[in-house]
Amino acid sequence: MGTKRLGLARVEALIEGLNSRSLDLTSTTLTDCIITTSAAATFSGTTQNVGKGSNSTLFNYTSLAAESTGYGVYDLIAETDFGSSTSSATDNGLIKTVCTIPADSMITECRYIVSEVFGHNNTNTTDLVTATTADTDTLDEAVTAVATLFDGLTLKSSGNGALGTIGEAVFSGTTAHNVVTSGTSTTLAWINKGTGNGTAATVSGKVVVFLRYIGTAAPAIDVRV
Repeated sequence: MGTKRLGLARVEALIEGLNSRSLDLTSTTLTDCIITTSAAATFSGTTQNVGKGSNSTLFNYTSLAAESTGYGVYDLIAETDFGSSTSSATDNGLIKTVCTIPADSMITECRYIVSEVFGHNNTNTTDLVTATTADTDTLDEAVTAVATLFDGLTLKSSGNGALGTIGEAVFSGTTAHNVVTSGTSTTLAWINKGTGNGTAATVSGKVVVFLRYIGTAAPAIDVRV
């Protein structure tokens, strides 16, 4: 009995009929392929859209990492929404959490831009830090800051909270190889600086942070506070 071979047109029709189905392509290599789609595409691995949270309207990262160890260079973009939050009057008091990164990461670059004007002009001096305790601390609780990336930003409408305000962390030490090393700290967080801030509600205000670090794993969103 002879065999019947499938023609190319038939194979294409069968593949096209797999709409809304999942294909396990483990160990499959697609060479010189062209992907055309009008829908949103989600990729994991080298480029990943991590998702949205209650106080982070934008959070994603890209990576260039060794497959076996995860060690590599990671670029993180996170937007923190300070709207409806209240400034802390506690020194080092936790205001907002952003994400977590691996311990002992070497932070090589950190920049920010205000994407929405802060809707108040009260004293609001704020630091962006990596901290060891922010993963368990609650709003207004003093955290243990290890590395300070932005020191004493005046997040108010007439200060650093004006729309489009930009800034960057500076290199540390005499060798200028990195901004800072995170050490044992793993949580990126906005905290109060000093005890002179008011406690009025922040009706609006968003800050986008770009962070590049060398570490053992990708960042993870943390919007508990």
